[in-house]
Amino acid sequence: MIEQSVRYPAYKSPDEKLNSHKALVSLTYAQILEIANVMYYVDRVSASLPGLFGGIRLDATARSLHKSVHDAAVNCCLSLEEAHRFETEGGKRD
Repeated sequence: MIEQSVRYPAYKSPDEKLNSHKALVSLTYAQILEIANVMYYVDRVSASLPGLFGGIRLDATARSLHKSVHDAAVNCCLSLEEAHRFETEGGKRD
């Protein structure tokens, strides 16, 4: 990962082949929820602001990537909420 002194993106892959590799990440519910909130904010609010006021322009690829990260974070939160509901209502896990 290479940090760049530009407005966006701050980090860039040193090898484009790495972009398709997958990793498992351990995050808390609060961290996942924050990722979902940031992705929502960036796509809905910040991207529509003029550059003068802090907006950034995302191409279709970046928007698609943000959407997939947002959707994955939301689905993780929903899954954790459902598991918690199941446990608190007396259900047992196998």
